[in-house]
Amino acid sequence: ETDGADPWYFQKFIHLYRLNLAKYEQHVFVSKYRYRQLRKLVRFDKHLEFQILRPTPARVNATVPFDDIAGCITTNQIALSLEEPRCRELGGYLRRHAERYAQAATIHESIEPPTPFRIAHMKTIMRPGEEEFMRATAGLIDHGFALTVDYGADADGLLWHHLIRPNYDGIHTMDARTGLHECTHTSHLQCPGLQDLTTSVDFTEVAEAGVEYGWKLKAYTHQWDLERSYYAHTPEVALHMLERVGNTRTNLGVWYLRQEEDPWAFFKVMVQQRGDEGGMWFFPGAMQLPVFRRSLLEPATHPCWDSDMTRPALVDYLMRKVRDKLTDPAENAALAKQAEGVASDPKAALKPFLDEYMALYTTPGAVGHVMMSESDKQRQMHQDVVLALMVADYWRSLMIPDDPTDPHGCLRISTRDEGAARALRVTALNRRLDRIFGQEHFDRVFDELVAAQALDAHGSVFKDSQKRYPTYVCAAHQAIQDYCNMQDLG
Repeated sequence: ETDGADPWYFQKFIHLYRLNLAKYEQHVFVSKYRYRQLRKLVRFDKHLEFQILRPTPARVNATVPFDDIAGCITTNQIALSLEEPRCRELGGYLRRHAERYAQAATIHESIEPPTPFRIAHMKTIMRPGEEEFMRATAGLIDHGFALTVDYGADADGLLWHHLIRPNYDGIHTMDARTGLHECTHTSHLQCPGLQDLTTSVDFTEVAEAGVEYGWKLKAYTHQWDLERSYYAHTPEVALHMLERVGNTRTNLGVWYLRQEEDPWAFFKVMVQQRGDEGGMWFFPGAMQLPVFRRSLLEPATHPCWDSDMTRPALVDYLMRKVRDKLTDPAENAALAKQAEGVASDPKAALKPFLDEYMALYTTPGAVGHVMMSESDKQRQMHQDVVLALMVADYWRSLMIPDDPTDPHGCLRISTRDEGAARALRVTALNRRLDRIFGQEHFDRVFDELVAAQALDAHGSVFKDSQKRYPTYVCAAHQAIQDYCNMQDLG
């Protein structure tokens, strides 16, 4: 259709099209969108996919029937400049992630037969800019801290995401220019600030590259821990966003109940320290998320965790299936050793996971159902953790001794005391936590915290190394232990 088009531009387009048609011997050029559609059509057959991408010289000019499209797609030119500066920029990233990529490739190649979600090649995103960020900050700061807050996850979580969703681009383009004629009909650069090209941060790369430039990792946790931060040598409880707002009529759900598509990659906080000043600083009460994993098959970061909220929900589901089948402690120990030995004996180490993977993917309709249900559970788990940590903060205020010099303040009260548990519940209800998180979820989380003695400084949560609890129970108990350890140090 030419209505409304620039006649000169349209004629030039037709002229270029005819020149290229003659130049490339009746080959038809397709857009990136059509090319991706075709790639998805053949993703079920890795041999056909390989043939499409590797045409033989004899077939390039041949007339091929529609049902035999092998060798029909050719790429005339790939505009990819890898000059020496770019190679140096990529060199550090590839060196730091070489072992992870080798493990990921082993997992990818071990999945047979191809599934609807699998393509022949493994796609990932390299992020060399994060090293440059740490190098630049090191050039600015000799002694101090770097605070990084953004969407993202550790390198292993991001690699798993590419393995189970190979057609996922990993780069988001958000465009707010719709309806603005002066922006959409001139240039993509006409209205800066109304578009965003973004991707998830690889916090492992930030941490590992930072070490090479003198940055020491001090904390890696969820964004919500920022509102809970408090100075290590003061007993006061920091105000949550709830207390700062002052009422529940505002839209607190935007902060506390965000429904992220991928909650495992939600906003994280990383704190790094450089130089001599601030070396004793730590983030009390914050969840300690994994950033340096030994293997893609490494179990949850803390033996207390029943599930790992830092990995894609489907991957965590398969990991739990493998773990739950190995009820014997010796078998669990063997699984841990297998996770460490992926590089030395990849096939043997991967077998338990791959068995569960193929059992799921060969069951009609199971993948979609499990992916949706597990993602919903992971979103709820994130909300439960936030709620449990807020309750732990209120409990900490009840633990403050009348005498600030009392070294046994953490032992003063226990949730086994019905009066103390009742006082905590009243405090939480006065803050309207039941309205924000829902009465059912509030009762469930609160009752589990009390039943597990998670808020008792010397409770039993971490004593039994074989028992697992909901992640929010472990997080709350860790927060209380951090507070009590501060009291001991103070």
